[in-house]
Amino acid sequence: VEVKNINSFRSVERAIAYEIERQAKLLDSGGKVEQETLGWDETKQATYVQRKKESSHDYRYFPDPDLPKLKLSQIPEFSADALNKELPELPWQARERLAQLGFLQKQDIDQLVGDFELANLYSAAEKMLVKPELVKIAANFILNDIAGQKKKDPAWALPSAQYLSEVVTKYAAGELASPQAKASILTGVLTSASDNSLLPAIAQKIVDANPSVAADFKAGKEAALQFLIGQGMKESKGSANPAALKAAFTKLLSQ
Repeated sequence: VEVKNINSFRSVERAIAYEIERQAKLLDSGGKVEQETLGWDETKQATYVQRKKESSHDYRYFPDPDLPKLKLSQIPEFSADALNKELPELPWQARERLAQLGFLQKQDIDQLVGDFELANLYSAAEKMLVKPELVKIAANFILNDIAGQKKKDPAWALPSAQYLSEVVTKYAAGELASPQAKASILTGVLTSASDNSLLPAIAQKIVDANPSVAADFKAGKEAALQFLIGQGMKESKGSANPAALKAAFTKLLSQ
């Protein structure tokens, strides 16, 4: 039913209460509620019949062609699957995915998720690098060098994921030493590897200065080689390629 002649919220409440009681009694007694228009009598606090109508078209009910369906689930572009595909990765989903990598600490994950630019850079680089060992290197550069530079200079433009991936790949391949890789990321200039022709001389100088350590390596102590490489990196002021320096020491000490 519909009720007319209501001119206040209080009358709305009273008319509804009256109809609930009237229709309940009617149904309980075996009667049927008819489709009709009722008027509200404020004095009698009761409804009365104004006119009866047999079906909805008598009330001129019809769908409006300009209105979308009220049930959003019936609209293809608003289906759950369609909406989920449009959503970006949500914070808790990102935390869970990053934790599963196994090499990020909680504070690292919070830092990535909490910084929109860092998170986007990491996500894009992760897709490009794919291999976990490369992704780990990229994460270290982002969390330490890039985040540090951004904090120091908020106006600094972060490197692109493509450029970062290129630096990481060269670093992992031994084509860039750590200082060179970091400098390339911060300056945007991809430097070349140091001149390897100088490494034999550096290796010879370090061996001459540490004959006992060299003897230890020849005797089978692998840790001795790491000490020599460390001294060689100091001698080159960090510009030497560690892998190439190791090869230079190995060749020299195998003679």
